[in-house]
Amino acid sequence: THVERVRYHFEKKCIKLLKTPLITSAFRAALSPAKIREFQLRFALWFYTTGMAFKKVEHKTLATALQVLTPSAILPNRQQLATSLLDASYEDFRSRLMLKVKGKKVTLTTDGCTDVNGKAVINYVLLTEDTTVFLEFVYTGSESHETPYLASNTLRVMEQLDFVSIAAVVTDNTATNQPVWSTLQQKKPMVFFYGCISHAHNLLLFELRRHQSMEGKVSLVLPADTRWGTIERRFSTIRDSEVILHAFVSSRGFLRARTKEQKAKRRHAYDTVVAKGFVKQLEKAIKLLEVISKFEKAFEKSTKPPSDVYHVFLTLPEEFRKLEMPIF
Repeated sequence: THVERVRYHFEKKCIKLLKTPLITSAFRAALSPAKIREFQLRFALWFYTTGMAFKKVEHKTLATALQVLTPSAILPNRQQLATSLLDASYEDFRSRLMLKVKGKKVTLTTDGCTDVNGKAVINYVLLTEDTTVFLEFVYTGSESHETPYLASNTLRVMEQLDFVSIAAVVTDNTATNQPVWSTLQQKKPMVFFYGCISHAHNLLLFELRRHQSMEGKVSLVLPADTRWGTIERRFSTIRDSEVILHAFVSSRGFLRARTKEQKAKRRHAYDTVVAKGFVKQLEKAIKLLEVISKFEKAFEKSTKPPSDVYHVFLTLPEEFRKLEMPIF
């Protein structure tokens, strides 16, 4: 029958025909621009997450190995890794982090500093229990860091964060920022505004230095221009000066003050120093800061590549786990 003849043809004759290889086995198909872009983004992410130096992408053996897979030029260059691909990866991760912190209570921190070119800049960072998100930085230029400017700029950033609940805002503990707290407190009464505790430690150290008149007492470590490792040493000198601190706050008339505000501050200082866990907490802080200072000192010079900095952040959690102690 006709059906049997067709079946016979396929079963007996077709299998004897020569099988020719696909044309793509000899001439590999070029990748589409979309596929190349996807590969470059994933490949760049490997650089960022492993801390690999960007110059490695130009190694000849890497290009030779990838030519086995495709004839297309798919490798990004160093400039792309440091600019467009880095920006794209940052925006992608920033979006993911924003989604992660959505609806949570957060802390907004602001920090004024000077960049490597000597320009004044203010950084804004978002903090939650387990997540840190760098929001933006603002070059202030010729704008003076006065109360109206700082308050309006901080309020601008806060209003952009309508997807989270801001519980607190931390600023530099300077005379200029203190009026900023009261100004913003009126507009945001449910938010706690306060100053960075590190600046408060600076004031405490300067006060201690004035009272170290005895011979043989420990010389206080004061902040250096770059502050590499000085926070750790300042905590150490506070611990070593515990006897002087205790005698100072226990002296007759220490709790006396002209105003209620000054009296409250002195009472807080007294309660802090005479507390049972004062020295113990200092020692815990020193152990934690020793880990941070060790890595900070590695980047005192500008010769380190940015990828090494990221590698440090990958190893920091393991270093902290080795401490085997509760933070609080």
